[in-house]
Amino acid sequence: MASDVSPISKRGAGRAIARAPRRSAWRRRLERWQDTYSAAAIEAASNPTGTLSAVLAQGGLLAALGYVPWLQARVQLPHPWLPILLTVIGGVVTIGAYHFKARGPVGFTLTMLDNTFYSTALVLPAVQAAPGWGLALAVIHGMMVLAFPSRVYGLTLPFALAMGTPIVVGFIVATPTAVVATVLIATYLMVLVQAQYNRAGRQVEREHARLREAVEATGRLVDESTQLAFSQMALGIGHFLHELRNAQASRLINLRVLVDDHTLPERTKEVIADILNAQSREEELVRMTLDGLRDEGRAQPEPFDVGSCLRAFAAEHDALDVSLDHGSLWVAGTPHHLEVALTNLVRNARQAGAEVVQAQLKTLDVDAAELVVSDDGPGLPPERAQSVFDAFSDSTKTEGTGLGLYLTRRYVELLGGSIEVVQPGPLGGACFRIVLPTCAAPSRP
Repeated sequence: MASDVSPISKRGAGRAIARAPRRSAWRRRLERWQDTYSAAAIEAASNPTGTLSAVLAQGGLLAALGYVPWLQARVQLPHPWLPILLTVIGGVVTIGAYHFKARGPVGFTLTMLDNTFYSTALVLPAVQAAPGWGLALAVIHGMMVLAFPSRVYGLTLPFALAMGTPIVVGFIVATPTAVVATVLIATYLMVLVQAQYNRAGRQVEREHARLREAVEATGRLVDESTQLAFSQMALGIGHFLHELRNAQASRLINLRVLVDDHTLPERTKEVIADILNAQSREEELVRMTLDGLRDEGRAQPEPFDVGSCLRAFAAEHDALDVSLDHGSLWVAGTPHHLEVALTNLVRNARQAGAEVVQAQLKTLDVDAAELVVSDDGPGLPPERAQSVFDAFSDSTKTEGTGLGLYLTRRYVELLGGSIEVVQPGPLGGACFRIVLPTCAAPSRP
């Protein structure tokens, strides 16, 4: 039977399959690079007001050196408009990085490029100006890059290229004096050393965060394992006591028969009576123990209001917008389990860069409630939607352990519910749908 797929289509599919691993490798490399700096710190420093102030300060200095007659005659900049233009372009690029929160391929590229433009805008005048003024501009350039980029970014190949390109361009455009060249090269080397120190420090912080999360996860797993072990132990004790009570019943019957036997000596009957009394006390103790185990096994968790739990969580953490389509929905279980699940979801959203996290609660049917938690972050890759709740699954964060969403699922299951990924989310980011069985509200005394 002839194939319906043409050779060209097969070659196209093969190339697409071959490109997929390369895209995945590039994504992992980009994530490693982004983990070497604090996107939140860069976003805060790149706000439009601060960026405008920086552009005006650097651009004003360059305009004064290039166009104020008294300074122009002494500094001797050949093309003062060019570094001013580079400064303005750097400001525009910074605003773009702020818009993308310094994350993702575009945000990462822009936050690297703005350093290149600002630095080039100072290196060019340093290598072209009169000797004394060139040295002053080289020192100003060094102070600028050592004050911010070198303290924020970790050492990566893109950062090394971004900070080294202005010096290479400057040496190509003009031949600086030995002193200016030395200052520029020394500044670049100090930036690299400081960036490597930053990267090592952030790696230590990630290791500490991973260790803390692992310890917390281990503690929670130990608690659950201990509860399960005690439950199994109680079940075994109950079975043993049940068999012991059956054996006691058989002995009691035989002892009562012996007591009623008139052929036995009185002394023997007294001993048998003492044994009967001891056996009765033992039987009462076994009965009380069995009743206690039976009552413990029948104990049901107290109902709690999910809406009240959500409002209290939002008020305490100030990180969740709550929308309730129903006044009160009651679930049998421990509120702490729902709080732990919400904490993991909100923390994951914030760490992914989400600014808005919403939780919407509504009635699904007569005996179930639906809780949808969504955010405006980058979302989950489609290929991870099915395995995201598995223990020790691959985490999107370098510092992640792969246990957060697994424990979230376990705590939801302890409430008798289920959790799944919903794609696409209403806010464009990650979205999780939790279904919980509802129960009647507790009767007031």
